[in-house]
Amino acid sequence: MAWIAHHDFEVEDAGADLPLLLLEKPCMFRTAALQALDAAGMPWRLAASSPSLGGIWATALAGMGVTARSALVLPPGLSDVGTRMGLPALPRVGVRIVESDGRAGAPRATLRRVLRELVEDFVAPLA
Repeated sequence: MAWIAHHDFEVEDAGADLPLLLLEKPCMFRTAALQALDAAGMPWRLAASSPSLGGIWATALAGMGVTARSALVLPPGLSDVGTRMGLPALPRVGVRIVESDGRAGAPRATLRRVLRELVEDFVAPLA
């Protein structure tokens, strides 16, 4: 997980609450973001909530705040701003491929291969 915002996003006032852009409940990214900020004693406010990731990306691109998401395949203009803004660390997200049974026909085998290649290209393995 990473703190994502417009690449030049800044909080206007040094002591102001961090404006958050979050998916509606339930959402593991939302929960992780709020827990991390609360544990760090950092004030926040909900600037926007959306039922869709597209809504979150649109508000982030508009410079309305920060969201917690995967940093994989971000829309142009968005980046990981956590370190630059001094935001607390977020947990890692695991990726699993779960199959219902052992019969792997050609389409399922192809999908599994493609998903594994994507994961290997974009995700660092857990130590």
